Amino acid sequence: MSKKEAAEKTLDEVTAEVYEAKVRDLLEKLQRYKDKCELLLSENDALTKAQTKFSYDKQDIVEFLNIKVHEHEEHITQLESKLSDLEEAKRDQELKAKSDFEAATLEWKSELDQCQTQSARYKAELDQLSDFKERKEDMENQLRRALVALEVKEKEYKDSIHSMERKMLQDKSQMKKEMLQKVNEAVANFRRVADQQMAEVS
Repeated sequence: MSKKEAAEKTLDEVTAEVYEAKVRDLLEKLQRYKDKCELLLSENDALTKAQTKFSYDKQDIVEFLNIKVHEHEEHITQLESKLSDLEEAKRDQELKAKSDFEAATLEWKSELDQCQTQSARYKAELDQLSDFKERKEDMENQLRRALVALEVKEKEYKDSIHSMERKMLQDKSQMKKEMLQKVNEAVANFRRVADQQMAEVS
């Protein structure tokens, strides 16, 4: 074999080794790409499952909140009905108190008119009697007592109306506090459930 043939043979062997090395390198790169693709497919599958679970969890949260909103709406409706009943009862009490006061006023006025009539009659009679002064003072005292009684009854009526109005304001305030508490509880429940679901997803 000549030197030229030996050199060409050596060159062919080197070239073959180079190509083999390149092929091995390409095969290794291909395998790495395949491994990376499989990893990406696995991660994508896991992400898809997580998204699906999140969608179901989100739906559960929405259903839970809808139930809670419905419950609070029913409670608010009940409170509004109770408030309406209290207002109606207050109106009835006011009308009754007003009617009683007017009836009592008429009665007191009638008694007062009678006392004044008697006073006038006694005065006319006492003008001719020696005890005119004593009877006059007695009738004037009765008249003053009747006026004082009328003032006392009027004050009691005003105090009763004021007490009823204060009670209604307290009841309204209490119902507002209850509604606010229920709304805060719904918000707290929503936050707690949402945090739990987000923690499970992550």
